[in-house]
Amino acid sequence: MLRKSGLLTSRSKSWSRFAEEHRDNFTPVRELELPKASIRLPKGRLFVTVTEQRHFDRITDTIPGCVQTRLEEFLAGPGKQSGVKVYYLKPLCIEVGDDLHFTSREDIFAAIDKIQNEVFSEYRRMYVSRRAKKVAIQALSGALAIPRSLADYILQRRQTALDAAKTYRQYRTGECTFADLLEMTALLIVFDPAFVAELPGSGGLLLNIGHFDEIAGVRHVEM
Repeated sequence: MLRKSGLLTSRSKSWSRFAEEHRDNFTPVRELELPKASIRLPKGRLFVTVTEQRHFDRITDTIPGCVQTRLEEFLAGPGKQSGVKVYYLKPLCIEVGDDLHFTSREDIFAAIDKIQNEVFSEYRRMYVSRRAKKVAIQALSGALAIPRSLADYILQRRQTALDAAKTYRQYRTGECTFADLLEMTALLIVFDPAFVAELPGSGGLLLNIGHFDEIAGVRHVEM
């Protein structure tokens, strides 16, 4: 954002540009409505994380063999049709005993606001600081006839080193408890995954390919 936006650019435009540029590093979250209960998932609206088919190699969960087989059969058959989209969904919730406590809309937006406020606070601080440094470097480069590109290169190398040192100190010496983690993520912990497909002309309805969960050591599968 420092390179491509300025303080005159609106917050929403700056964030949208940043999110689009780094989309592969974000986990998409969507709100879905279940028309009926499924295993432990209640009927109604809930938030889920979404992994697209092209990122299935990032899935680290253990997939039951029957679900994996069903997924492969679908991808080799109906999944080949034009416009078919397949996703891996996981509800945003925490598990207490055998009960799931789902993340609310308020939790989601509170987490987003917290992250954005921290990002833009640091953005403004760095923008003003770097703006002053840039003016000083340009004046010095003109007086000493130093190529401006060289001055910029030196400043960039120095800032990179400072950023690396700051990050190292923050994460190597600071302690992070489980309570801190829950606070930072606003209880964004996921369970009860499913592979689903969105067919052309379905109006947003999703086809359940394979849904599984483990309750008290017993794995339940729904297809």
